[in-house]
Amino acid sequence: MNLWCTSEAAMDVSPLFFSNPERVGAMIQLQNAINRHLSKIDGGECNEWRVIFMIVHENHIRDLKFHETRRLSRKDMTLHFRVFVDHEASKTADFSTCIDLLVPALERTLPYFSKAKIGKETQEKIRAIVRLAGEEAKAGVASKH
Repeated sequence: MNLWCTSEAAMDVSPLFFSNPERVGAMIQLQNAINRHLSKIDGGECNEWRVIFMIVHENHIRDLKFHETRRLSRKDMTLHFRVFVDHEASKTADFSTCIDLLVPALERTLPYFSKAKIGKETQEKIRAIVRLAGEEAKAGVASKH
């Protein structure tokens, strides 16, 4: 199994969530750390875990009737999610806070993994990986600056 992340974000969100030529952003740093660990476990039939982080103002959520979504594509056994990240907190987030906002959003996707025949035990291993990867991502950036 492999994690793939992207986002739909408001313009006022901290730039530390995103990569640029000078640095790897929090989202990709976390994704890479998770993928290093996911390669060591059996993800069952699931090939990919795709997450779109929705970092938008709550007025947009309400007015456009946005909601978190989850879907399993049985054709290629890919789990697809759209999950919300706290917009207000994300506006002034430092790198560590960016990671702290992304980790619980990823954890909210885990109960749906049972649809891809991923058992509770493996879900808990993935939860531990997400948390460990969050700490590793924060430490990796801290050690580079």
